[in-house]
Amino acid sequence: MTDDGAPLQLLDRGYRAIMRQVVETATAPHFTALAAELAIPVEQARQLSHELVSITPGWMAPETDLFASFPPFNLQPTQYRVSVDGVGGWYAQCGLEATAVRWLFPGKTIRVEAPCLCCGEVMVVEMHDEEIVATEPAEIVGYTSDVIGGSAEEPVGQLGPLGDRRAPPGQIFLGARQSVNPIDRIGAESRIDVLHLGIVVGGIEQPSRRSGHASEG
Repeated sequence: MTDDGAPLQLLDRGYRAIMRQVVETATAPHFTALAAELAIPVEQARQLSHELVSITPGWMAPETDLFASFPPFNLQPTQYRVSVDGVGGWYAQCGLEATAVRWLFPGKTIRVEAPCLCCGEVMVVEMHDEEIVATEPAEIVGYTSDVIGGSAEEPVGQLGPLGDRRAPPGQIFLGARQSVNPIDRIGAESRIDVLHLGIVVGGIEQPSRRSGHASEG
């Protein structure tokens, strides 16, 4: 059991139930539906929803009991539109989380489309399991308002050890080099190869594809 919280087994069951519905329908269950599925009291399911969000990089809609973000997904529309084998309806939480969506759809092709926040050009990333199938433009990087293994003065790709990646979720966004430099425009401090980082975190490193359009996370 967590300190003053739900038993770990219940947390696991709750997380699986929520994620399963998001994967299948692009929506999150209301806590009353969660209560019915888990066979627990409604108030316990409401508290469980908040506890699960508190131990993930997600959040509830302000002053409600409704899921707003359950990473790697966002339950409200973001600029990161996700389709699975050509079927759309999902949204990713941020630029880095967008690369994690592939893990929840094994054997399927994931397509993420997002406009550059500086120039408006549409960026596309297609992934199939651990392979990045295509990127448009050919090079895409990530920007963040926090330091991730270095500062803006360091070259792109100087990520540092995993422990140095301190950017909170929702603050990593994609960018394209030919656009206005988002570091100057919105005060981002770090630049990372977000596709490379997504693969590294997944444990299977592939050759990175770097570039630069701006798309807030």
